[in-house]
Amino acid sequence: MAPSLPCRVCLNINPMCQTARWRVDVVGNDKIEYTLPFNFRELILSSRACSFCFLIKGGAQAIRRDAASLHRRSHYSLIVKRGRIIVQKSAPLEIELIRVKDGVGEEVLSRLQFFVADKDDEVGGICLRPTISDSSDFGVLGIARNVPTLISTKTHITLINSWISNCRKNHSSCDIATTSQLPSRLLDISSSEDVIYLVETRDLPSSANRPSYATLSHCWGSNRIIQTTSSTIKSFYSGVRKPNLPATFQDAISVVRALGLRFIWIDSLCIVQDSLDDWKHESILMASIYSNCYVNIAATGAADSSKGCLAPRNPLYRSIPVIAKGLLKPETEDKSIFVRHSLNGLHQFYSTPTILRNETTGSWGKEKHEAPLLSRAWIFQERYLAPRTLHFCSSELVMECRKELRCECTGLDSIASNPLRDVQDISYDSWLRAVEEFSRLRLSHETDRLSALLGIAKVFHARLMSTYLRGLWAEDLARGLLWDVTRYENVHTSASPFNLPLKRQNIEVAPTWSWASMVMTEGIGIIFPAAHDASFSKNPQFYPSKPASLPTMSIGTSSFDTFLETKVICVNTEYFFATVFLPETEENKMLVFDADIEDMVLISMYDMNLDIPLHPGGLPQEQSWEVFCLILGSMTEKNYELNEEAEFFCTLVIKFNSVIGAWKRIGVLDVRKDDANFPSIGEREFNLI
Repeated sequence: MAPSLPCRVCLNINPMCQTARWRVDVVGNDKIEYTLPFNFRELILSSRACSFCFLIKGGAQAIRRDAASLHRRSHYSLIVKRGRIIVQKSAPLEIELIRVKDGVGEEVLSRLQFFVADKDDEVGGICLRPTISDSSDFGVLGIARNVPTLISTKTHITLINSWISNCRKNHSSCDIATTSQLPSRLLDISSSEDVIYLVETRDLPSSANRPSYATLSHCWGSNRIIQTTSSTIKSFYSGVRKPNLPATFQDAISVVRALGLRFIWIDSLCIVQDSLDDWKHESILMASIYSNCYVNIAATGAADSSKGCLAPRNPLYRSIPVIAKGLLKPETEDKSIFVRHSLNGLHQFYSTPTILRNETTGSWGKEKHEAPLLSRAWIFQERYLAPRTLHFCSSELVMECRKELRCECTGLDSIASNPLRDVQDISYDSWLRAVEEFSRLRLSHETDRLSALLGIAKVFHARLMSTYLRGLWAEDLARGLLWDVTRYENVHTSASPFNLPLKRQNIEVAPTWSWASMVMTEGIGIIFPAAHDASFSKNPQFYPSKPASLPTMSIGTSSFDTFLETKVICVNTEYFFATVFLPETEENKMLVFDADIEDMVLISMYDMNLDIPLHPGGLPQEQSWEVFCLILGSMTEKNYELNEEAEFFCTLVIKFNSVIGAWKRIGVLDVRKDDANFPSIGEREFNLI
């Protein structure tokens, strides 16, 4: 008998099926993803004979009915014309439902996940792990865990303890206290009464063992929250009633008590908020505070402190059983197939660097709103430093430690290591990647940009022993100075990121040569091109030098805080002259340089982007500026079709400011080395500010 042909719609969901319709991509955290487009009307017709098409149709209908029961506007009442089947190794089957948007383009209405779980693994209870031992029994469907819509310390403390216990037992890098120093203050939550006491740790009884404590990461929000000030600190020593605390604080205390800890550190209560001296002192200790905590509690799904950590979850992500025809073996009758909205987009916050995320696809904007804490710059440092962070999201519970990721649905468990928290990779490359990630996060006060990264910088300094210079490292200064501004899709507004104005901080906040000098409004970030190109080679003639008016910048000998307030650095390098020409609109800036050859003047022109408009107040008074291009290094660009290579100088473009007597950065530019009109090259020192 001839073998039966596969379903022409879903090809029976076999990515190895010999057809050009399956597309293979590398996505996110280097995962291989197979996708297969399909016509939704054809899938409905095919569902009469194909078990997988029947399952997909039934899942979409179940999600639609569930949306109606929640009195939500159903996306599925709209015309869904197309879809995509998505298959990843060690992950449940996923389906994207797509419609044509406004007659042109596409919109992903939703991404659904189909998975196998125990029948008794239902909302209201939680098992430690899926009990299915052999996922091969379920083929492409994959296994996962149902996530209850309600969360409490009673239902989840066993799961939390199992995660932490596994981390402490198997991850040596996650349980090393870097210092025995405690925070200046802690909150004592051990009282059997609902009273919390602010304590000075210097007054605690001396002990050979440093007491364990938890920390809290949370969004303050626009509403004023309870704070320790010079006028309230004495009363807080006498105790604060737990009901007087906001919901997030109360829930965090409940979790920490359930973990058997006596102390918790909360920024608004453990730092005297109206004392600049106390804030500066504690901010310097921030690396120690978070690095040495037992666990960091993160109210990831709460936009402010009134929302709590243990609030009911978003019912959008609840699991719904679906009918399957012939997809489960008879011996697996205790299992069921479920459908829910995919948690993949939320997982990318933990598993995929921002630069690799596709933020314009699907419901990314909605997902970003569901994890408001992760968009905050201060939280980046807290997550990075803490040995482990428990994220209380609006969809599920997630734990990230220095080695692994864990989540309730098990979707993150298959990732072998934490790609954003490799503590063994304390290198200049990992620093530049961290800055790229950090630059896209929001601050209430942009002037805090460098302060919010200070704790991580101290950790890197302890390992690298290089001089820290306002967000850069002296030993990697060439690549660091070649930072550029990148624009990405702003999911919160319809404005194009390419129309966003570029602004620079006051020179007192950060010098122009530092990436921190840029005001990072949403849609604007920093990228280090030289860090992404293995062909980059530093110019041997480039090095930091020591002018008579500045302190030494000896690499590896300075303490961390020696140059925290540095505004001027002096570098020695090769350079050439050029002219920046600005048309009246200042939209198409061109850098021009010329060379005299016998009786001719040869001119070359390069388009360039300025860091900021040279005349932000209006139209330029002058249409050309003399600039210097400092040659910091070179890169090679390969044309594989023509089998050719082109070598480029990587230059920092600077303009002299006669008022302050130093050079300001205006941008960067790559120039071909073999340009026939290349000007003569000189070498000298430059004071950059």
